[in-house]
Amino acid sequence: MHCTSDIDLVDSLLAGHDLASYAWRGMLNAGVTLAFGSDAPVESPNPFAALYAAVTRARPDGTPAGGWQPEQRLTMAEAVSAHTLGAACAASEQNRKGILAPGKLADFIAVDTDPYRESPEAVLHTKVMTTVVGGEVRCQQP
Repeated sequence: MHCTSDIDLVDSLLAGHDLASYAWRGMLNAGVTLAFGSDAPVESPNPFAALYAAVTRARPDGTPAGGWQPEQRLTMAEAVSAHTLGAACAASEQNRKGILAPGKLADFIAVDTDPYRESPEAVLHTKVMTTVVGGEVRCQQP
């Protein structure tokens, strides 16, 4: 999410330099494991806004048109993996977290939007319907 908040600042700092910023595609292509998080409380903890930013490189209002440094965009699957498995790896907890599998913690959410089939704009407006922590339903929307 902070990538799109920083567009104006980074453009002013890197003016005249041929450098990529928040170069996720370049890093992923080089074999780097991406580990994403919310950067809260500096940014919104909304993971759907962060997914939108990763795949569009645009602010929630759609600016800049076409995305900022669009060659650094990720696919939705790559962005989800960076927020789940990548974050678990960064915390050295990939043996307990990061994917839904037998023997791992069963923390997950059910949402009203399929991020792999819907547009990034639809993902931006996703609502959480059920939250499961430790295999127990903790919150459920009517």
